[in-house]
Amino acid sequence: MTGLPDSEGKRTNLRKLGSERIEHNMRLKFNPLALLLDSSLEGEFDLVQRIIYEVEDPSLPNDEGITALHNAVCAGHTEIVKFLVQFGVNVNAADSDGWTPLHCAASCNNVQVCKFLVESGAAVFAMTYSDMQTAADKCEEMEEGYTQCSQFLYGVQEKMGIMNRGVVYGLWDYSGENPDELMFREGDCMTIVRREDEDEIDWWWAHMADTEGYIPRNLLGGKRTNLRKLGSERIEHNMRLKFNPLALLLDSSLEGEFDLVQRIIYEVEDPSLPNDEGITALHNAVCAGHTEIVKFLVQFGVNVNAADSDGWTPLHCAASCNNVQVCKFLVESGAAVFAMTYSDMQTAADKCEEMEEGYTQCSQFLYGVQEKMGIMNRGVVYGLWDYSGENPDELMFREGDCMTIVRREDEDEIDWWWAHMADTEGYIPRNLLGGKRTNLRKLGSERIEHNMRVKFNPLALLLDSSLEGEFDLVQRIIYEVEDPSLPNDEGITALHNAVCAGHTEIVKFLVQFGVNVNAADSDGWTPLHCAASCNNVQVCKFLVESGAAVFAMTYSDMQTAADKCEEMEEGYTQCSQFLYGVQEKMGIMNRGVVYGLWDYSGENPDELMFREGDCMTIVRREDEDEIDWWWAHMADTEGYIPRNLLGLYPRIKPRQRTLA
Repeated sequence: MTGLPDSEGKRTNLRKLGSERIEHNMRLKFNPLALLLDSSLEGEFDLVQRIIYEVEDPSLPNDEGITALHNAVCAGHTEIVKFLVQFGVNVNAADSDGWTPLHCAASCNNVQVCKFLVESGAAVFAMTYSDMQTAADKCEEMEEGYTQCSQFLYGVQEKMGIMNRGVVYGLWDYSGENPDELMFREGDCMTIVRREDEDEIDWWWAHMADTEGYIPRNLLGGKRTNLRKLGSERIEHNMRLKFNPLALLLDSSLEGEFDLVQRIIYEVEDPSLPNDEGITALHNAVCAGHTEIVKFLVQFGVNVNAADSDGWTPLHCAASCNNVQVCKFLVESGAAVFAMTYSDMQTAADKCEEMEEGYTQCSQFLYGVQEKMGIMNRGVVYGLWDYSGENPDELMFREGDCMTIVRREDEDEIDWWWAHMADTEGYIPRNLLGGKRTNLRKLGSERIEHNMRVKFNPLALLLDSSLEGEFDLVQRIIYEVEDPSLPNDEGITALHNAVCAGHTEIVKFLVQFGVNVNAADSDGWTPLHCAASCNNVQVCKFLVESGAAVFAMTYSDMQTAADKCEEMEEGYTQCSQFLYGVQEKMGIMNRGVVYGLWDYSGENPDELMFREGDCMTIVRREDEDEIDWWWAHMADTEGYIPRNLLGLYPRIKPRQRTLA
């Protein structure tokens, strides 16, 4: 079997060659789109999550124009609604009478779903074709929730083009049909200068880039022909509203306007750019205490170590507010704890306000990080900037490079540490784990030569830290390993170690990173076997949902994970019932949908060939003579497939290894 060599994957372990089988003409017709539409209506979230990858375009409707999102909204399956929208299903798809998902939510007085759809770009001015009503008009007056829902939707209509400084977004492309109309594309940001005129209720005067003109408000929801007759006259305007995306980002970050920050950031060429005083949007959000915006900006890629005109970084700002939670987040995101201000040469820890609440906790955290850096995590540190080295005994490194500290400060070298990287050693400036070299050390100071070397094997370190539960080190060192699924000499991987040691957080991280969930050691034990032998039902569930092979067998005793549950230990009943239950239900639940966990080329004419991740539907499980081979349907063909190459869910693909 591909992936489990010389073991259960070989067909000869499962069936004698040459045994006869009955020909099958029966076909299970499998239409992924129909299945998506039906499961969205029925609330079968697991099936929705899996089958959506088989659909060419999940926004496609049935014959009446109804999409999966319409169905999920109408049936009140909020979890599915959110999943579909976040997957990219068209939030503004209209059925044959112009009903959008927002109309459906409004007709149910479901204010929570209405809010979510609006925040996801739903068109509040979209109208139905027959009665020309917006979603707000569809709220059911005699039903519970009417007041709250209608007030919300009419409120959005009244405030659009006024709130968020008048910023709106095109939801479709519009080419402009008259000289006084703006041409825009889906997603373009515009600023409303004036909403309706006496003669132009449905067209608003807007500013974009260096031009102004009319835009149809229904392309912030709806179709133009539903709202305005072609050829109506308008007044010419020379008034201009100056629009600076960077200034708007800086201001909205300070004011806590999260929705606007999320929208306008895409209009800014570089969101890390500062104002004239060196202050960035991240500085503003930190100083104003808008934690949600802080996290968004950092995760978007805004420079966490940008320094203003006096060298204050966002970490200095958080420290001066004694905001230990933001300090922790920034440090975990690569903030430079030794960065110093220019005028008084102080680190963030020095900026904690002694007379204010939270001082002790915040200062202890920051000074603690300074004391432990280069010691914790086996001395592993990372360059936060590129450094070319100015003296022969200095290491040259690039931003993101991983180094190991051999020795922190000497008597004469407080601010320079001796480090090991690859096959070389040398001094590195600790301020490039935060700060500027000239702030920390005078050029030309002498240092002692060193011959001591620390041997550093990234894979060994990953295996060991996964076993020891050192999550921080696992998160860092994994980027130094060429293939995190590689095992030691006994076939044991980092995932085996984390599972056996019960470090659930590390298990989830490794799997989500793409470490092979079905790696087998020298006796065929997979991580699922390990979890089962510990009766750890929670980890078993997670591994199965991540594509673990429940029929994978050990080599010596040919046992599945379910057989490995420890009968005399706590948790046996729950764990064994779960795993045997999955074995019994696979190929039946989820309408018989299963996934290939390895590539299989097929060795006989009546076998299906499939690739890892392929979706198949089981027509019939075992026959009298075929226990380990199931008859399956895929695309337009049917045939036998080996159950030991199958999973209830597809395996998570390895992510691209770039250091964040």
